[in-house]
Amino acid sequence: MGGMRRIASWALLTVLISATAGCGVAKSPPPVPEGTLGVVDAAAVEKAVAIAGGNELIGAQVAVLKGHDVVLQQGYGMADRESSKRVGQETVFRIGSLTKAFTAALALRLRAEGKLDFDERVPGAPGQDPTVTKVLQHTVDGEFKYANEGYQALGRLLAKRGGGRYVDQIAGMVQPAVPSLTRSKLVCDSVVPAYDSTARPVQRIEPLPAKQAGGAGMLCATATDLVLWQQQLREAHIVSPKDYAEMTDPSALSIEAGEPYGMGWFVRIDRVFHNGMYPGRTDPRGGNSGYLVWLPEQDLTIAVLANSLGDVPGLAQRIGEGVQIALGVPRD
Repeated sequence: MGGMRRIASWALLTVLISATAGCGVAKSPPPVPEGTLGVVDAAAVEKAVAIAGGNELIGAQVAVLKGHDVVLQQGYGMADRESSKRVGQETVFRIGSLTKAFTAALALRLRAEGKLDFDERVPGAPGQDPTVTKVLQHTVDGEFKYANEGYQALGRLLAKRGGGRYVDQIAGMVQPAVPSLTRSKLVCDSVVPAYDSTARPVQRIEPLPAKQAGGAGMLCATATDLVLWQQQLREAHIVSPKDYAEMTDPSALSIEAGEPYGMGWFVRIDRVFHNGMYPGRTDPRGGNSGYLVWLPEQDLTIAVLANSLGDVPGLAQRIGEGVQIALGVPRD
């Protein structure tokens, strides 16, 4: 029944976006950088954000990369309701489980440097024999079981094997390729608050401590940082082509479970993606959400970050899929 409701809601969203794509909006479309392809109808994207976000939307940020060009980077709504501060292009969000791809890339880098064996056990990870490979693929006792605890434990192991704090190693890995992803940004030095948008009135909530999230979800970024990170990753500027192919090669167990997953990425024929949900310390209905997807056929990368959570798979993914429709890319 839930699947039928979801299909129906996306059919309705497609109709609404198509019907309103030509309508005017209050603000002007964001400037498209010189030399880029004019592929984005900013008004249609804004309408998609509003429709998909609905009453759960407090603030969101969207970035779209076409090939190597950022063709849209835009904030919507409030970053901080209490101070009436709006979301901008440089507003930093918690990215939740989008952190897992960073953790997987670091593990592959350390293996390439001879500092990590993928057959070694990960202390504290779930299961009877949690090797690095099994943790990266969410394999627990012969089954695909999505487990944040495994990536949290792996982050601690990578800190030991790499000889430095987890976040310092992440920054050292990504900054040469994505200079905007500074260490201060990654560790959430200045980040938007999180909200429970289902509460009436809307409640500002305290997020989980970053240390608790660890390698499963502790990092922060902007949507533009994320589309550039995904592009640099797949173009072998962070890990080798062979290692990226391994990251995006789903395990047999995940395919059998109907959730094809490689290492840090869900993988479908038409897309590579991950969603992120970062709940509150005491309020599981509130938090941050994120979504990052690469559509290889269209060579489009879309990132969405939001300061409210929404229902599974998260508000940001719902908005991201709406943006995909607004860009004229069909969904399955």
